[in-house]
Amino acid sequence: MLKEAEADGVHFGGPASKAEVAEIYARWDAMVLILIGGRFVTSGKVYEYMATGLPIVSAHVVEHDASNVLRGHPLWTGAVGLDVEAMTDAFVRAAHLAVDTSDEAHAEAMAHADQYTRESLMTVAVRELIDRLSADKPERVSVKGVSALPEKSIVTGGPAS
Repeated sequence: MLKEAEADGVHFGGPASKAEVAEIYARWDAMVLILIGGRFVTSGKVYEYMATGLPIVSAHVVEHDASNVLRGHPLWTGAVGLDVEAMTDAFVRAAHLAVDTSDEAHAEAMAHADQYTRESLMTVAVRELIDRLSADKPERVSVKGVSALPEKSIVTGGPAS
């Protein structure tokens, strides 16, 4: 099928190493998120695709957990299931988004993706831990190998006390 579609500009580049991914994505106009599974199933790809700031077409069932992650992403065409006509419309919409997206919409897409970065997620978690430690004033709080002292320093590496 891929060979037959070459005349239409379809090209299969084969597998790519992680080191090549950013360079490859930078040459693309839109992403197609093809996933199996459904509820409570995600893939690291959904986060990777959002980080590109490109339009995203979902090629998966509507009830997929990736839909929950993508909800609110301004360049997502939505989850339409695997209906051929609905998927065709999603591809057309992504093509328009690739051409017509404003800098503001692109910035909104990047902001949506940023909330899922490790830094954003860990910053919230650490702030909550510090707030809890400050409020409780414990002598020592241990959580599976990480000990936090009341003076808000964090000690790692040893077994939990």
